[in-house]
Amino acid sequence: YDNPSPFQGGDPFGQDSPFADIFGDIFGGRGRRAAPSRNPNTVTQLAIDLETAYYGKNILIDLGYLRDNIDIPPGCRDGTVIRMPNKGQVKYPGLPAGDLEIRIYVNMPPDIARDGDDLYQRVNISSIEAITGTDIVIDNAVGKPLRVSIPAGTQPGARLKLSNQGMPHPNTTRYGNM
Repeated sequence: YDNPSPFQGGDPFGQDSPFADIFGDIFGGRGRRAAPSRNPNTVTQLAIDLETAYYGKNILIDLGYLRDNIDIPPGCRDGTVIRMPNKGQVKYPGLPAGDLEIRIYVNMPPDIARDGDDLYQRVNISSIEAITGTDIVIDNAVGKPLRVSIPAGTQPGARLKLSNQGMPHPNTTRYGNM
């Protein structure tokens, strides 16, 4: 059975039928579609390290069809989308380019976690240090050494807060905590 339509000569309600536009207007979805007015947006990903997310940076990207610089803002978060208008790949010649959308992924060091602008770092100390208290030095997100006083009697799982030692809040002068 070569012709899947039960009608001789094809489906009278198919896309090329004179009835398609009428029924498409009434029921929707079956008429001819308008031609696109521009190329679709191009979506890509860029992985950055925590230091780049902290300070921000101007990075050269090379997508084959495009070599351009993008500005990573200080405090950039995982999943941030940077949009570059009219820099998308041209799929349909003769139509304007769509936008380039770059989704940022921040590669976190294994000993640091992030929640918004706050950073969390696990530090192991001995039982004696927890009982008597001690001073330790840890590195913040960008390798700056921080002196931390562990009070005597600190219990396992205790959290100490280092104010303003987290990530910068985008577009402000505030910092999260560590």
